[in-house]
Amino acid sequence: MCLESFSLTLPGETPRDKLREAARQTKALADGLGLTIFVLQPILNYDGIVDPKEHAERVEELVFRFELCKLLGTDMMQIPANFRLDEGVTGDDAKVVADIQEIADLGALESPPIRLVYEAMLWSTTNYTWQQGWKIVQLVNRPNVGAVLDAFHIAGFEYADPTAPGGVRPDGAERLKKSLEELVKTVPGDRVFYIQLVDAERLEVPLAPLGAEEGSESPYYVKGQQPGMSWSRNCRLFPYETERGAYMPVEQVCKAFVETGFKGWVSFELFNRFMSVPNAGIPKEHAERGWKSWKTLEKNLGL
Repeated sequence: MCLESFSLTLPGETPRDKLREAARQTKALADGLGLTIFVLQPILNYDGIVDPKEHAERVEELVFRFELCKLLGTDMMQIPANFRLDEGVTGDDAKVVADIQEIADLGALESPPIRLVYEAMLWSTTNYTWQQGWKIVQLVNRPNVGAVLDAFHIAGFEYADPTAPGGVRPDGAERLKKSLEELVKTVPGDRVFYIQLVDAERLEVPLAPLGAEEGSESPYYVKGQQPGMSWSRNCRLFPYETERGAYMPVEQVCKAFVETGFKGWVSFELFNRFMSVPNAGIPKEHAERGWKSWKTLEKNLGL
């Protein structure tokens, strides 16, 4: 559920009052359905902000999000690697690490302590591979900071290419194999706070690379937007939904995640163009599709 959107429909004197009420009602809804909320995310474009005033404002905002975590009943918050393209951010490791350490230390003072997960995204400006994201987690070196491993971002970088005809890199299978072998040897499962599994559609019309003059005839093309982001926002699917166009080897990626020794939450982080359609049946349909996908994965991997 999007707390920001939900909050706009609720009473309250300030936007934060509305967000607090949205969190309370979301928690009540989850409790009524027997569901657990395990993470608040995403906290976008926090790390690497150059301007001290803007940085301080973001820190204050994130501390407020700690309050929302408590209202939702979770102790975990996710911070993806920055994907801004302007000069107001830097990918300098020292700055990024200091920013994550600052919010991690503030989170550690909360009761219960807030845990942070750092995510390298396919379209992040600097830290867009799992190797880069894991390096930041190691340099931060805080017990309440861990990694989230996302099959979409890993397979989408190593195996797939939404700007190429057919949607697959020429050496995609081998790249992915080597990357996953390295991941299993490198990342200890107890430093992975949760994993995300999702596939995506093979595009009939490829997107254009960022900065391409000719653009693309794809209905998902947005000028000036990273193609991976456009693909992600419109075309995510559950694992095994080949009848809908899913084609990435998500099962192979998940198997590697399990081989790290990971034991914890599994998220099917799916959003796509259909979620903006005003149809009351969409949540139920997606829940049923997600459950079917999970049971297939559970059976195939012996989970």
